[in-house]
Amino acid sequence: MSCNIYYMTCCRFIIGYHDGSDIMPKQTFINLPENKKEKIMEAARKEFSRVSFYEASISNIIKEAGISRGSFYQYFEDKEDAFFFTMKDFSNIYEAKFEDFLKNTEGDVIQAFILLYEFLLEFFQSDQNRGFFKNAFLNMSHRMEQTMAKGMNSYIPCKNADDKQNQVERGKNKENKNKEFQRIIDLVDVSKLNIKTNEDIFTVFRILVTLTMSNIVESFAKQLSFEESVELYKKQIDLIKNGVYKDTQNTITN
Repeated sequence: MSCNIYYMTCCRFIIGYHDGSDIMPKQTFINLPENKKEKIMEAARKEFSRVSFYEASISNIIKEAGISRGSFYQYFEDKEDAFFFTMKDFSNIYEAKFEDFLKNTEGDVIQAFILLYEFLLEFFQSDQNRGFFKNAFLNMSHRMEQTMAKGMNSYIPCKNADDKQNQVERGKNKENKNKEFQRIIDLVDVSKLNIKTNEDIFTVFRILVTLTMSNIVESFAKQLSFEESVELYKKQIDLIKNGVYKDTQNTITN
């Protein structure tokens, strides 16, 4: 998986980022009673947490959910759509938590990420939650990578005015995505940050998202205790917060 795709997957988990397309179920699913929708989603979560995407079986999902194969295709286009919507279902939890943490810390983005990291460590103690997180990073199909990359590109300003293809791709669903990210930005106390533009805020989020998820992975790989993992994360995030130069006037030059 490329670095951009890794980052996009992280974003989907942490701040509920999605590109607004290709992940919504069909209207027939939306019209279902809440208890039936939840039963289907729980079946999907269970299957996608059990094995990687390619190994996941629609047969297992419909058997667990108590629906027919025909009904499944009335609700979702295919297995990828069900996977994306399951990922969105997970990300909604993290997004709500992250927004709460920003509010509770009065917009302190560093403290909010620390609280989110502690929450994620506890959340992933569940075998099912941890299994889905692990499998979401494995064996992505070309369509899944393209969907994530398309969303990533829409947030990055186009530096080449002649790159018409990028402009078209980045323009799709731009208004919805800007509103989503703007809602997060509005909760951040930018007066505490050494930034000038929204693009700078996005860069800060990109760094913190990558740091957070890489530490989650390392925590599980090395079987660190909760206390050890949080202490290591705080040391790293303090370097970002305080910088590595003694002379704060120093800047990177070409």
